[in-house]
Order: sequence, then C-alpha cells, then structure tokens
Amino acid sequence: MNSSSKIDRKCIAEAVLPSQEPLLNFSAGYVIPAEISLPYIKLDEIGNINIPLSLLDAERLKSFSEKQIDADASPTLFPSSQKHTFDICSDKIHYSTLENIDISSLVIKMLRLPVTKTMDFKAKLDKLMLFEVDGQYTHTFDSGKEFGTFGTAILQLPVKCGHDGGNFQVKYNGRQASYQDQVDCHKLFSLSSFYNSCEYVMNPVTRGWKLTLVFNLVWTNFSIMMPADFLVFLNSQKKLDSALLPWNPHRNKDDYSTEDQQFPLLKENVQIPVITSIDEKKVPCSVIALNDSAESEVCSSIEDSEDSENEIDYNSYSDYSECEDKENCHCDVNNPTLMMCEEEDVLFFVLEEKYLENSLMFHHLQGNDRILADLLRCCPVIDVHLAKVTHTNRRQRKFFGPGSLYPETTSTNTAKISRLIDADGVVKDLHIDELNWNEKCVGPRNWLESLRIQPDKEIKIMKRNYKCYCRKTCRCWKLIQIRKRIYFNAILIIWPKHQSIGMYCRYGLGMFLNFLESSLTSALAHQQLAQDLHKTVEYCCNYPQRIWTQSTFRNGELTLRLLRLCNALRALKEGFKILKMLGTEFDTTAKQKTLKTFEGIQNEQVAQEVVKFICQSNGRGDCIDLIRRLITTQRIIKQFVPIITMIQYFLGVKCVKGAMLVGDCVASSLANIDQKGAAVLKESDVALYIDAILSLEAYPESSSQERLASLVSLFSKLPSTSQCSLVLELDAQGNSRFLGIESCQFIFLEICETFLDCESSVFLAPDALGLLKCFIRLGNPKWLESLLSKIINFPDQKGTIAFLKQLLSDQSLWKLATSSELGKTSLESILNQYSRLLSSTLLAFNKRVQSPSDYNWHYNCNSLLSSVAKYLQFVMQVKRNPKLSNLKLIPSSPLLSPMNFDQMLRILEGFHISSTEHWNTSPCYSVMMREICKFAVSAMKKSNVMQQRDAVSKMVRYFLNFLEKSLSQSLLKEVCVIEAAGCWSLNFKYGFFLDVISSTEVWGKLDSDTKLEILNTCATLIESWIIEESKALDRYSWIKKTQEEIKNDQFSSLAQFFFSIEEHRFDPKQKNIIGSFQPYLKKLPHLLLRSFMLDLHKSIVTTMSCVKKIPVCLILLTDVCRHFTDRNFLSDNLSEEGYDKIVNCLLLIDDARSWERFADEICFFQVIADDN
Repeated sequence: MNSSSKIDRKCIAEAVLPSQEPLLNFSAGYVIPAEISLPYIKLDEIGNINIPLSLLDAERLKSFSEKQIDADASPTLFPSSQKHTFDICSDKIHYSTLENIDISSLVIKMLRLPVTKTMDFKAKLDKLMLFEVDGQYTHTFDSGKEFGTFGTAILQLPVKCGHDGGNFQVKYNGRQASYQDQVDCHKLFSLSSFYNSCEYVMNPVTRGWKLTLVFNLVWTNFSIMMPADFLVFLNSQKKLDSALLPWNPHRNKDDYSTEDQQFPLLKENVQIPVITSIDEKKVPCSVIALNDSAESEVCSSIEDSEDSENEIDYNSYSDYSECEDKENCHCDVNNPTLMMCEEEDVLFFVLEEKYLENSLMFHHLQGNDRILADLLRCCPVIDVHLAKVTHTNRRQRKFFGPGSLYPETTSTNTAKISRLIDADGVVKDLHIDELNWNEKCVGPRNWLESLRIQPDKEIKIMKRNYKCYCRKTCRCWKLIQIRKRIYFNAILIIWPKHQSIGMYCRYGLGMFLNFLESSLTSALAHQQLAQDLHKTVEYCCNYPQRIWTQSTFRNGELTLRLLRLCNALRALKEGFKILKMLGTEFDTTAKQKTLKTFEGIQNEQVAQEVVKFICQSNGRGDCIDLIRRLITTQRIIKQFVPIITMIQYFLGVKCVKGAMLVGDCVASSLANIDQKGAAVLKESDVALYIDAILSLEAYPESSSQERLASLVSLFSKLPSTSQCSLVLELDAQGNSRFLGIESCQFIFLEICETFLDCESSVFLAPDALGLLKCFIRLGNPKWLESLLSKIINFPDQKGTIAFLKQLLSDQSLWKLATSSELGKTSLESILNQYSRLLSSTLLAFNKRVQSPSDYNWHYNCNSLLSSVAKYLQFVMQVKRNPKLSNLKLIPSSPLLSPMNFDQMLRILEGFHISSTEHWNTSPCYSVMMREICKFAVSAMKKSNVMQQRDAVSKMVRYFLNFLEKSLSQSLLKEVCVIEAAGCWSLNFKYGFFLDVISSTEVWGKLDSDTKLEILNTCATLIESWIIEESKALDRYSWIKKTQEEIKNDQFSSLAQFFFSIEEHRFDPKQKNIIGSFQPYLKKLPHLLLRSFMLDLHKSIVTTMSCVKKIPVCLILLTDVCRHFTDRNFLSDNLSEEGYDKIVNCLLLIDDARSWERFADEICFFQVIADDN
C-alpha cells in the first residue's frame, strides 16, 4: 500500500505555514485575442447594444443609468465619481449574450487557480460600468457580496474612437502592479483580475468613453470558512499539493486548470500581449502562453535533524516498532489482529488548542487549528479526519521486603485514538488503536512532552501484599504505588484519498459495508458504488489473513455481505475474486504458531449467495474449478451443512448441473471417510445430506448409483442412534417422496438391510416402536426377527427392563399386534423376554443381603416390583383381547413363586393403586388376582419371621377387595391360623386380631362362620396365655419382682383383648373362657392384683364405657376385686388417693361381698392401730 516515493513531512509542515514566497500572482491583466469577440449586449428597456460601443449608444447607457440612480437602484460596490461614472446592475443585462466568452476559464488561467473536486470557481456578472471623461473609482471589498466571493474580474469592452487615461494599479502587501490600456482599445477586449485582499485604483479617463463589465469571482462549492487572505490560502494549497505529490502520482486530467481541455475557447499556443509594471518598475511587453502549464514545485526531501540532547524516544509511545527479524516478527504484517498504522500512508497533526470531547467538531476548531483543518480539507488528494487522543503515563513503584533498599520504578506511556470525525462531520467507526508517533507526526510534537504540564486527569492506586511465603531472602513485594497521568489531545489525521477504502476495510470494514449496503437504495451513482465495491473486494482479497480473521464479524458474515453486494450490483469480476479467495488457504497466527486456514462457506446464507452469483454468471467455465476448491474433503468435514445446502439451492433455481457437481464431490469425499470421521457428523447433518441426495434422485438426468453407494457406506459408519433416526425419517417419507422413484425405494431397502447388519442396538422406546412399524410394513419376517433381536437383547438387564416396559406401555405396539401377524409375533417376543428378564433379575436380587438402611437397594427393589406388576397387567391385557388369545406367553407362576411376602405385598399395592372398574369387570382380572393372593399367603407360610402388623392387615383388606367372598374368607382363615401358630409374642398376635375384629371394613364383610372361627381362635389364644402365665407364677417368686417388671406385665392387654372378643360375641356357640381367669387371679400377688384392678377400672371408665353393658366383663372385674379384698391390702401403706381409687372401683361393680371384705379389713386395721 505504500507509495513508491516517501512523503517528506518537513515539506508538509512548511506548506501549512503562511508563506512569504509569491507562488501565485495577486493580479493579472491580458488582452483577449481577436478570435474571441462579443458582438452585442442586450439590456432591458434598451435592447441590443453593439460592440464596439458607439458614441450614441454610450449616451443611451448614460441616460439609462441616470434613470436607475433616480429610481434608487442598487448602489455601486465600487465607490467612484458619481458625476462621471455610470452603473447598470446585472439583473438588467441578459446574460445569454455573454455565452460566447468563458470568463471563468480565462480568469482561472490568468490567476493560475486550481480546479479540483473541492474547489470550483465561477465568474458571475455583477454590473456594467460606463466612464466618461474624469470618470474614476477605487475598489474596496464589500461584505455584502455573494458568500464565497474571493476576487474580481473586469472585462473592458472596445469603444469606437477609443479612450485615453483610465489606467489602474493593484496593490498587495507593499507590492504593486500597474496596468495601462492598449492603443487598440477601440477594437480589442482586455481582461484584468485580482483578489479581494488587494487595493484597486483606476485613474481618471482623459478622453472618450470607457466601458467595462464587472464580475465577482466566487468559490461555488466551498465547505470551509472563507479565508481572510485568499491568496495566502491558495499559496499554501499549492505548496501542499506539491508536498503531497507522492500520494497522487497519477493525477486526473481535471485536477488542475493548466490542462488544455479546461479552456475550449482558447486555441493551442495563442499568445496574448500584456503590459505589466511590478513594484513601480516598468516591464516591457512580454508574451505569455495561456496553455503553458505551471511548473510543479516539489519540496526537496529534508531529513529531520534534532539535537540529540533534546531527542525524545517517541517509540515509547507505541507498543510496536519496525522489526528487522522477519521470521520472528509478530507485528502487523504477520499478525492481522493488531490494528496499528504501520504500513499505510497515514500522517497526523497535533492541534494547539484543548477541546472537550463533545465539542470536538471541525466547525468548533479555533485559531490556527481552524486554518490548518480548512487547508487540509480543501486538498483533493487526501482524506482528513479529526480525532481524540488519550495519552496515559503510568508510573509504578514496587517496595519490597527488608532485603531491598530502594523501590523498583517502571514507567510506560500509551496513546489511544478514539472518536474519528471525517471532513463532513460524520463520526467514523474506525478502530485505529495505535499510530507510530515517531514516524507519522507532522509539525511540533508539543503534546508528547506533556509530562511537564498539568494532566487533564490523574489516578493514584495503592496495592498491599500482606502474605509472604519466602523462607530466605524476601523478594515478595509489600507495596505497589501506581500513578496514572492522563492527557486528552486533538489531532488531524490524513491519508491519501485513493487509499481511503483500504483504510476503511482494515480499520472499519463493518462501517464501510453498512455504507455500501445503504447506498443500494439511495441516490448514490451506480457506477461510483461499483467502483467502491471493486476497491473493497480487491483489498480484502489481497489481505485475507488481515480481513477474514477480524473478530468483529461472525462466521461467514463478511463473505455474505460482500457476495450480496456483488449480486445486487451484478459485479461478476469482484464475485469471482471472492470465490477464488474462499477456495484458497492463507496463514494465520495462533499462540506464536503459523497455521493454514481458509474461509470457505461458513453458513447456509453464504451458500445461497454463492449459488445465486454462479447462476448470474451463467455458469462460466471457471465456475466449476472455483466450486471444486470450495468442497474438498477437509472443507466438507468442517463446513458440512453449508456445502450440502448448496445442492438444494441449486435445485431450487433449476440448476441441476450445479447440484450434481456438488453432490458428486461430496459423495466421493464421504466414500473414503472412516468411522471416526463419520462420528463427527451430527444426526441432523446426515439427514440433510440424505435429503439432498434423494432430491437429486428425483431428477432422471441427475440419478447416480455412485452417490447412492456412497450414502449406504456412510450410513454403515454412523452411530446407532443416528442410524435409527435416519431409518425412521426415511420411512416417514416413503409413502410420499419415494413413491414412483425406483432408485429412492431401492436405497431405502439397502439402508434398512445395512442397519440390521450393523452391530448396533436400539436405545429409545420411540425409536424401537417406529422401527417395528417400519419393518412390519416391509413384511420381511427375517428382517423383523433380526430387529427384535436388536431390541430385546440389551447389554444392560436393568436398562432392558425399563426399555421394554416403556415399549409395552405404548398402545401403538398393541395396535400393531392386533392388526398383523408380524405385529403379534413382535408382541409375544417382547413379553416373553420381559418375563425372563424379570425372573432372572428377581432371583439374583433376592440372593443379595443388604442393610435395611440401604437406600439404593430399596429403590431398585421398588422399581423391579413395579415392573413385575406392570408385566402382570400386560398379561391381563393380552388375555382380555380375543385377537391375542393364541399368544404363547410364559406362565406367571415362575415369576411369582420366588417372591417373599413383602414383595408380594408390593405387587398387591401396585394393583390396588392401578385398579379401575375397567380391570375389575374383566374375568382375567379375577384369575390373576386369585393367583397373586395365593402366592402371597404361600410366601407368608414359608416365612419364619413375624411380618409387620400393618402389612398383614393391609393384605387382608386386599383379599376382600380383589377376590370373591368365599376365597377371600378362606385365605383370611389361613392367615389367622398362621398368626395364631406363630412363634412371636402374644401382644403382636393380639394386635392383628384386634385390627380384624375392630375394623368395620374387614369384619363387616365376613360371614358368621368365619367370624365365629376367628373369635374362638382368639379365645384359644387367651386360654393358652393364661395357662402359660399360671405355670410361670409357679416357677417365680413375685415378691422379688421389681416395680419395673410389674409394669411390663401383659395382663392388662390380655383383658382388653378379652373385652373386645366378648363385645363381638353374637353366637351362643362361641367359646366362654371367663372361668379360665380364676386360677390365674388366685396366684397373682396382691400388689400386681391391685395394679391390674385399678388399670381395668380406669380403662372401663375412660375408653371402654360400653363394657359396662357386657355382663361377662363386669364379672371379670368383680372377680378381680374379690381376690383383691380377700388379701391384706392395707399393709401397703397406700396414700389417700390410692384408697380413693379402690373405693371408686368398688362403687363401679357394687359387689356386696367385696364391700364386706373391704369394711372388715378397714375395721381390723383400725383395731390394731388403737391397741398400739
């Protein structure tokens, strides 16, 4: 990007300073050649005035001018002798009569004015002036003139008989130029021009008449504040153009006024005599060729030399410097991510004044800053931007431990650029992070020495380290002091205009693309937009590693936007450049390593734009090579989806050949891919590829056996889950898409067969069900058998059980079984495998001995039993469906027989939770429940331990709910026998029988025989206990029993149990055991007897009030009281409360014998007390 000739910053600095060297003339006067003439002038109310002017017409003009003065016409802009000078304003003159003379071109040539895109000059007619004898005037600049006026041109017209006098002088800064009229003024035209900063004086006319046309010289397209001294401005502009010549080696022909085509009214080498006197010294008549171009003045290169003592290391302000080691260099050339202006032609000027960031605009600049900015903005070969620079001086001091005497001090300087504003006042999003401050600065660098002045902002930071792990000499820092001094400065940045697009591409490509995209719908010329796009694409393709590795764009975003612009503008050349770049590799740096990378087709949108561009180019021959480069094997793996979508996009625009090209390339690449490479492909990606290949098969001319074979080969290398999904997706499209396409149907069968041959398993129930439907529709028994083997032979038994359970729970499988024989075979195989897995798992599970607190064990047990219950429901579902009656299922007994009581109870609970009227009304339900309940009772018999009381009671309730009355009562009798014969404590037995007797849910559903048998069993239990306890009383001495042992006695519970069975007595045949208590009561010690009596009384009064109505219960209480009163109960030293309780008990039974014995004992005890 660098120009062939280096810019001399010294010349540029001198150019922008006011120059004392007169590079341009401040005035000029020429005689117009005879070839250029003005035959007449047309005025309102007068008509045509012939040229040369006759004396009669002169009188007419004088009379017309006097009338205008009387009518308060516009006053003259040139004060003169009103008696002998006559003005006629321009609005009275028909300008069309002046079209034969191009005054603007003549003045531009005379004053050597530059003509560029930024500087366009016009001569606009201001007035006509007529002078008679003694007529004169002096020119002073009037601010009332048109805005942009910088000078004046006076065209002197010939008058018959000529005139004498009327010479004039032009003065400027102590210099003077004198002009005198020629002797041929009666027949020749003459033109003089000068700047408004000059003083113009015309001497009086001594003979005849003098006629002139006065023109204002106007800068029509100025965009800056008009300079106070336009001549100085133009001098600086000319020097700046010369200094910037290396940035514009190929000037356009319309850039300067010295070219011939700027003056169509002048012939080549026309020579015009002129008489000029400069500095009051008479200069003889010279010959000047208007078409001779001005010599270009280029400043010689002057090297910057500064005193070494005052030299500042400006490279410290940049994080980067030129690198001589090209191999190990990591600067901008090798690392495109660094945004440093090293190789671009970029210069900057430091402004003198301070500006706030919000007010940093061109029109807010002041003093010399405004003059400099205006001068640069008018230069046509450069782009000018105003920017803010933040300069930071960071000083850090580290204080170490006792081993260090002095702190370690480091200082760094950085400068960052922000907020760039172009010459039009538009903020540009350019990320120029760094400039080489040493090489790119023009003029004084006063801001780089800003450390000596007060900063705009200062920040101080202090960090402390309180931990030190050093064992010997301490080098851990204890304190860090950081001081940041921040300075804000404004700079003007310039670069060659022809490099602007390159600058935008490198530092603000997103912004520039936004401009191009918005210009598509704006009034910007199509040709200019195409040129900008051409330069943009050319830069991007020349520096791919710099452009396509920018982090500001998402993957493929830059390529997409460029291609859209190419398609919108039909820019074929640029589009082919982009495609060529996409197919090439370029270097990129990552972790100090140089790697090869490529852009390629990053997303589907890019693929669509590529296809659109290729179709616009009508498939030129080089398109094929470009496409092939985009779809190599390496690119296909990394950019699989975008490349595949190209097939569909090509088919969408009916470009079958393009789709075939992509399809064939992809197929040939995937044919050699291994299983590891295929695993990288996503399931959706492969589905997209299959869809594209099948779309190609829909066109007869694009059908290909090689592509289909490659597809089958790829399918065999895919993971199992992907294979299942793809088979199901193809099956779903079979009835619609494959219909009538023989090749598509063939490939589907090939894929199905390949799927069965692969060592894969089906892991998801929906996939398995879909595959079953698919293969059942295919009607191949061998294929179905192979598929069932994949489904039911799961490597993990636990996972298989859950999988088969989920599969059997889907009603679609049952619909398949009822609609086809193959479906029925599938259901039979799955159910039998489910039963076998459950049996084997249950046997293995029961052999394991686990702690009761093992959560995982209980969780797995519950899950397994839930699966068993579900299987039994599946079996009932089969039996209740007549269409499935011939299924050969494994019997349920091998599954239920090894289960223990708790497991059987869980099965019953599962049926209880899921039982509905739908099941209860089915005959198979009763059969199944009869079998389950029998196995539950059998499991209870085989167990030698006591089952939980609530579990046994719950099972009894399930019997009554699930079974018919006779069977449920028969099983209940068996349970009662098991409980009565159990080796566990009587208290636990009482709990079971009490629950049965007291539960209306159970007791109310039993017939009288069953009730009588249960009550008699309870009576037998009580008798057995009394006999055992009586024998125990004979073996032990109750006198020695402690109070704690007495409290643990079971007699109270026995009495309550006895009261319950007596409460439910309904048949005289029921066994009466009231007499069995007498031997036991006689043997009880009086202390225990008293406690038993009081407990019975309390229970009867508080919780068993109904017992009062049962005679046999009162008989038992009466017997207890009689045995108590027969003893010497007063020897126990009872309290008054104790005696009150005994009295209350006696009052309840109201037994005369007991009262009598109680009174006798009291009296006997009182006599003994009196004697003592």
